[in-house]
Amino acid sequence: MNLANEQSDKRDGNLTNIEKKILSSLSLFPKTIEEIGLDTETGQLQLIEVLSMMELKSLIETSPGGKFRGKT
Repeated sequence: MNLANEQSDKRDGNLTNIEKKILSSLSLFPKTIEEIGLDTETGQLQLIEVLSMMELKSLIETSPGGKFRGKT
């Protein structure tokens, strides 16, 4: 297993279910909060809170156009 996979495995063990759903939703390309909400069946208020915390944890980042993407 390479270093990136080891870090991913360690990171995944500390994620909440909603964080895992969000990262899965962002695995292919950046998405808006509305798109993430549809993918994860999560309300926007909860998403704002979780996405903010995920940014602070350096799990995701905001890209141009207000879209979110997972960090690799």
